[in-house]
Amino acid sequence: MEQNMLEQSTRFQSEEVNMQNIIATMQKHQKDIEKQFSQDSNTQSIHKFSEDMKGANEFIGALQTANVACRKILKLAKDLGANSLSQDSQDLQDIIGNTAFMGVKLFNTQLSTTLNATSYTFCIDNPMPLLQADSNTQALIAYIEEKSQEITQLLLTLSDALIESSTPSTSSENYNFNEFNAKAFSQMLKG
Repeated sequence: MEQNMLEQSTRFQSEEVNMQNIIATMQKHQKDIEKQFSQDSNTQSIHKFSEDMKGANEFIGALQTANVACRKILKLAKDLGANSLSQDSQDLQDIIGNTAFMGVKLFNTQLSTTLNATSYTFCIDNPMPLLQADSNTQALIAYIEEKSQEITQLLLTLSDALIESSTPSTSSENYNFNEFNAKAFSQMLKG
């Protein structure tokens, strides 16, 4: 009986050591993953365009530039070949790294503007980790297609907001006196 208890005790100690090794390995991997996420989040920046028509136009220009980059990335990702994966990956990284509007990098940057007291924001993260995590390009393609659709929808929304803001209301109840443009008013009186 003592022999049996001794064997059980030894087995439990062995299992405990194995469990501790497993836990230590998992903690190491968790720290590596947390480090990667913290590095990714540290690289993201915020760019706020001004709260006027000029700022809205700059925001639209940035969205259009990002959309062109998305189309280039999609074309390249769909044509990715297994033989030239490293060259194609470098080409993708070049597109992502060089996509900027008025000196502002567009990937990993939150873009925002305010028009008619409504805030609009857009952010496109660097999609390269999707390609590096899985050599299959489907996740990259799906992400870029989704972002391209978001840009298109946001451009349509902004277009409607710009039309709404440039069309004065005929009833004094709905007229926005805070955004009175003296220059436009004097031009209207001059005929």
